[in-house]
Amino acid sequence: MDTRKAPTRPTGRRLLFVAALAAGVVLTCLAVAAVAGATSVKQIWGTGTPTWQVQIAGSGISNDKGNAVCATSGGAAFVTGAIGNGAGNTDLSFSAIVNGVKKWTRTYNGGGADGGAAIALGLKGTVYTAGWTTNAAGNENMLLIKWTTAGKRLWVRTYDGPKHRIDFVSALTVDKYGDATVAGACDGTTAPAYSNIAVVSWSSKGVRRWTWRYAGTGHGVDMPTHVLAAKDGSVYMTGSAYMSGAKYAAITARFSLAGKRVWSRTYLGPDALGAVGNGLAACPTGGVYVGGGVSRAATGTDGMILRYTASGAIKVFAFDTNGSTGTTWQWFNDIAVTTGKHVIAVGETEQNDASGDAYLQDYTSSGQATWPAGGNIMAFGAGTQYFAKVVADSLGGYYITGTEGSPSNIMLYHGSQNLGGVFWQSIWGNDPSHVGANTPNGMAVGGGTCWVAGTCATPASGTDQIVLGFAY
Repeated sequence: MDTRKAPTRPTGRRLLFVAALAAGVVLTCLAVAAVAGATSVKQIWGTGTPTWQVQIAGSGISNDKGNAVCATSGGAAFVTGAIGNGAGNTDLSFSAIVNGVKKWTRTYNGGGADGGAAIALGLKGTVYTAGWTTNAAGNENMLLIKWTTAGKRLWVRTYDGPKHRIDFVSALTVDKYGDATVAGACDGTTAPAYSNIAVVSWSSKGVRRWTWRYAGTGHGVDMPTHVLAAKDGSVYMTGSAYMSGAKYAAITARFSLAGKRVWSRTYLGPDALGAVGNGLAACPTGGVYVGGGVSRAATGTDGMILRYTASGAIKVFAFDTNGSTGTTWQWFNDIAVTTGKHVIAVGETEQNDASGDAYLQDYTSSGQATWPAGGNIMAFGAGTQYFAKVVADSLGGYYITGTEGSPSNIMLYHGSQNLGGVFWQSIWGNDPSHVGANTPNGMAVGGGTCWVAGTCATPASGTDQIVLGFAY
């Protein structure tokens, strides 16, 4: 690997993590250990198993995928993805799970291949799903659907970019007024052009409010990875832009409630060798954290967290080399902020295994790493392992998901900063009925449960959607 090139996110890797603590989660092999950076606080380590697991299959042997999940405070979970239909294509799926039981699955068929990539709760008992739909010319358009929590479809909206070719959604957020904003990519209009960043916002009534497109100066592949609605209704976006000199920059932008671009920033790193933005989290004092990777002359590709104020001022919150001064690579795929204002960053490292190991770091609000180098790596057997997603609960805990092994299993991890908190991990999919690759794609907490949505391999039906629930 040429560590002087801009770091790239692993293709097709969606990372998630889940955790739970008490009700319904089985803890075994308990031991007492000390948390790094808090040696006076004793913690309990163990293993966990899902409280519930729900498998959702389409017609025949099909390529079903569970891509995203959201959860209510009442314990219901809603899942979207792609599900096979009788015509040999896929439909967007929207399923409801209550207390571990699937209540229904609704589908959307636009005439070609359709699917859901993101999901978010709206206001007054509504849910948005965002993804893609294939038009009559065989090209994909952005797709946004508003549903009731009972599964009634309220409206459908699409976005066809200026090039009228391939447009798709990678992220979705809903503000306090119920407006839905999606981020994705559309074919560019300036040659040579590949994908450009597109951020599109609709009102709760389905009226398009504003659209913002961005093309990097290198006219290559520009890709947003995350959007976040702030408390004031403004929207933040982060991702990667291909710049002149064949380098990627981590791009971050803020939009006002009315859709005006307040500011946008591109970051190439301290040595101008390139960077990417993968995760986005609100900072308790305003603004956002951006997690990703950065290329540096002395240490190669490193984990990166940037801190942007609401006015767009930038501060490097952390560079993470995992304690190495060499050129091994690390990067972060996602970040979250706990109720204790710690920043949890998760991703992958080359430290133990050239094929990659799962990697996490816990930073205080001042940017101090609390885990020692090497103590924050999880390596399980053969193959590449990585952490994809992290979410925080309201109790001071955080939940991470990713994959391990070859073929891959879904790896789950729970951490806590509370006195006497429980740390545990779970491996799902390593049984005879799921002998192929199993991957997590989405995660959410709500109603005392952490939910993971993904894909599981089944000999009888190809791949199915899998939804795991951990009560805590």
